[in-house]
Amino acid sequence: MATALAHDGGECFDPRVTAQWAERYTLTDDQAALLAAATRGTRLVVAEAPAGAGKTHTLSPLVAQYQQLGYETIGVSTKAQTAAALAEAGVVRTASLARLEMWAEKGRWDDGISPEMALQGEAWRTAVRQASTPEERAAAQAGLDAWEEQAAELPHRLQAEKEELQREWAAFKASPPHDSSERQQAYESLRARGADLQERAPKTMEEARNRVLLVLDEAAMSSNDQLEKVLRLAGQRGWTTVMAGDSRQLQGIGRSTGFGLIADAAGRVEISETYRARDAVERQLQVAWHDAESLVEGRVPEGAEAAEAMLEYWQERGRVHIQTVGQLEEAARERPDAKNPAEEEVIEEIARRYVDHQEAQPDVDRLALARTNRGVGQLAEAIQREQIRRGLIDEQLPAASLVDQKRGLTQTIRQGESIRITKNVAKSAIRNGQVGVVRAVNPDGSIRVSLPTGVGGAMKTETIRAEHLTRGYAALGCATTGHGAQGRTVEQAWVLADAGADREWLYPAMTRAKSGTDLHWVTDAPDRAPEEIRDAMLTTGAEASALQVARTHPTPAQRAAAAHHLEARGQVATPEAVATMASQLQAVEAAKREQQRAELGWLRRAA
Repeated sequence: MATALAHDGGECFDPRVTAQWAERYTLTDDQAALLAAATRGTRLVVAEAPAGAGKTHTLSPLVAQYQQLGYETIGVSTKAQTAAALAEAGVVRTASLARLEMWAEKGRWDDGISPEMALQGEAWRTAVRQASTPEERAAAQAGLDAWEEQAAELPHRLQAEKEELQREWAAFKASPPHDSSERQQAYESLRARGADLQERAPKTMEEARNRVLLVLDEAAMSSNDQLEKVLRLAGQRGWTTVMAGDSRQLQGIGRSTGFGLIADAAGRVEISETYRARDAVERQLQVAWHDAESLVEGRVPEGAEAAEAMLEYWQERGRVHIQTVGQLEEAARERPDAKNPAEEEVIEEIARRYVDHQEAQPDVDRLALARTNRGVGQLAEAIQREQIRRGLIDEQLPAASLVDQKRGLTQTIRQGESIRITKNVAKSAIRNGQVGVVRAVNPDGSIRVSLPTGVGGAMKTETIRAEHLTRGYAALGCATTGHGAQGRTVEQAWVLADAGADREWLYPAMTRAKSGTDLHWVTDAPDRAPEEIRDAMLTTGAEASALQVARTHPTPAQRAAAAHHLEARGQVATPEAVATMASQLQAVEAAKREQQRAELGWLRRAA
């Protein structure tokens, strides 16, 4: 299915125009390659990109090009909040994969804005980005703000006009029929208004037909079933699909090996550079670590030195924190009743560093991360205690209760504290993954919160009822898991980890921040901690598909061929030599398959 979509006839753009878009947005060679791949007539493009690779920036000119041809543009992901971030790239509608399925079942999507209005928003965003003086930037920002307000109100205004028109039609039909010029004029006026309303309203899914660009972000976290449904829907309706993800980061819940298989079948465009970290050296080391092979029993993986170099970089800058034997013993004496006194001491240390940073730079974002929900809860509560101790939170202010019975979590939250949404709130724009600030705690236990629920993620004030707060819909927002941090960028981060971490969790956690991320490693053997960290940086926890396992491990036929090659060269076919030669033969076969796939694609396009 993926192979067919990758070579199916999609929209072809003038490559000279595409090159102009790439230049206008100052895309790198890798980013420009993705733009070119998605505009050369294919229905499926797969982009492999690590965290911080600038996917949103790369997608902006792609989305704008399709919108100029009247395409509907949709951004989806496993979480609605992750998809909502695609609005920054100009997509008209964003939704979770579950909601996309609902749209497909209904045959229509929720109200949104027209492609023409989306282009107006992109024009204002471009004006803000290209402004050369403070005055130009202020004027462009004012225009963008006005557009966002208009876009937010458009669905309500169109609905009001529709209801008013329906009432007038009902009154017209109820009036006694008679032949007169006034009645004919009224009839023509109602028809004209209806046509105008239809023209200004967003196209339905059926009206858009095959002129849809679907962008799936964090595709590697999508389950195999979800990916199959997306491909089937896109194939049936003739949509163009761009999948972006990273097969070396966290996988989703359930079987989530499909992204790598789709990339193998359809081919992939790789974006290797990252842009989140400010230090260019750190960015280069992150890419090298990302590209290193995973640990395989019996041999040192290719690129292992990259993990070593990354760890040395952190250590030289004081970003790796490991307790000494003396500190472990002291923690045990001071916390005799603690289940894990060392971990509790580390959590308190993270809380102190977090609040130090908050006091020094109150206007920037920061985040603490842990592998488990239990660890997240402990981090959030420790940070809150430290904020209260230093007077950053007034403990006398009214507090609302946050209860999650499933996780056995009970917290309190007050005005000024960060809040994280953990479930979608029905019939509202409040979505799982959103992070905001509590503005007020109401007498009935509800809270007013600033959340990114506006057009393009603009902050708006929302009310969350007490019944939602006590049913696991929200938690303190200062800490989260690795899954919860997907797609987020902050100024500074602190990571609580131990030997149970793997590269798919550790890489995205350690690349969330622009200024730097501190790693707090919990261990009962400090002398082995550096080795534990290096192993975690290269150990994969990702589930491999049966096909991937078959390609990784030589078959009996491949081992026999390897032994034959060795004997023909007069070499001894030891098990180690056979394994090495078989791996080399596998690489040759993979290169041949890639060449055949490229030739087949060329022949299909030529035909």
